[in-house]
Amino acid sequence: MHYEVEDYRKKPPTPSWIDWQVPKDKGLDYIGRLAFWTVLIPVVLFGYILAPLPFFIQLVLLDFFIYLQYKNRGDI
Repeated sequence: MHYEVEDYRKKPPTPSWIDWQVPKDKGLDYIGRLAFWTVLIPVVLFGYILAPLPFFIQLVLLDFFIYLQYKNRGDI
């Protein structure tokens, strides 16, 4: 949205990875990415879903990389 005047106020700081929340407009994208990388790809490549501990590690790593991608795009 473009306003007629420039907003020179400081933007709020970007939250750290531990404190971040998925933006409301990116919720479906986030869930879709997690489902794709945690369920679809392992089932297609290996024929099964990972055990609980590797699955949790995969979720944490995916969350971190999705956070970095959203941060670099300026979505958060």
